[in-house]
Amino acid sequence: VAATNTNFNQGSNQTTGRPTDLMINGDGMFVVMRGTEATYTRAGAFTWDKDGTLVSPGGGRVQGFALDPKTGVRTSTTTLTDIKLPEKYTAAPVPPATTGVDYDLASYEIGKDGKLTCTFEDGTKQFVAQVALADFNNPMGLAKVGETSFTTTANSGDAEIDVAGEGSLGSLSPGSVEMSNVDLAAEFTNLILAQRG
Repeated sequence: VAATNTNFNQGSNQTTGRPTDLMINGDGMFVVMRGTEATYTRAGAFTWDKDGTLVSPGGGRVQGFALDPKTGVRTSTTTLTDIKLPEKYTAAPVPPATTGVDYDLASYEIGKDGKLTCTFEDGTKQFVAQVALADFNNPMGLAKVGETSFTTTANSGDAEIDVAGEGSLGSLSPGSVEMSNVDLAAEFTNLILAQRG
């Protein structure tokens, strides 16, 4: 066998209803930090850890861009950060009070553009972060590191980081995950042909 090619074709959609599950429609991969190493995956079955950080099943921290809480505009187009769910929101003090009032988080939502929006007990909405996606000139050149994760190599080129819907990157489907793209019937047929050969 001269080489093993990875199949990056899109798999079918499975609706889960979980707000942290994300599926990429089109090109792109999620950026996940494992320690200090950036890895890339299309598996979007994410959850919150005990610290309120969005993580992959293996514990890697999903990366995104920090947003202005009111406008939802990225505060930086180059710096990635962990996506953390805020527990509270402190409203500005209303005179004659000198201290603000703390409101607990009521709900959150991740949109098709990857923006995490939080709603607090008083009805205030804030933008928190936007999920980052990576694209590569040659995805076939990525190196496998296990658990459907990959790292860059000289063959793949550097990751081009942006957000869903920008450039060649696809959109996100919240509440869904991407199923395996393997056609079992075709693979069994190929296995039989290879065994006969």
